[in-house]
Amino acid sequence: MSKEIITGEYRDINTITQAFRITLAQAQRMALSYVIQLGQLITEAKELLDDNAEFERWLAEEVNFKKSTAYNYIKIAAEYG
Repeated sequence: MSKEIITGEYRDINTITQAFRITLAQAQRMALSYVIQLGQLITEAKELLDDNAEFERWLAEEVNFKKSTAYNYIKIAAEYG
């Protein structure tokens, strides 16, 4: 059954494409915002922990992040935060 039959509303492909692009842009902005926040938190944790081994242990055991992922988040937070 088509959406038009269910809702009584018809949207052409251009309208759907525009709505998709707007929603995607909003989702990307939200995702970037969360990545920046996580990168800032990772940076704080790194500064608090005594050495690299302790930081890497925290990443693996507490937040389940690989070292490379954590450093990518840190880099994004530094560049965009």
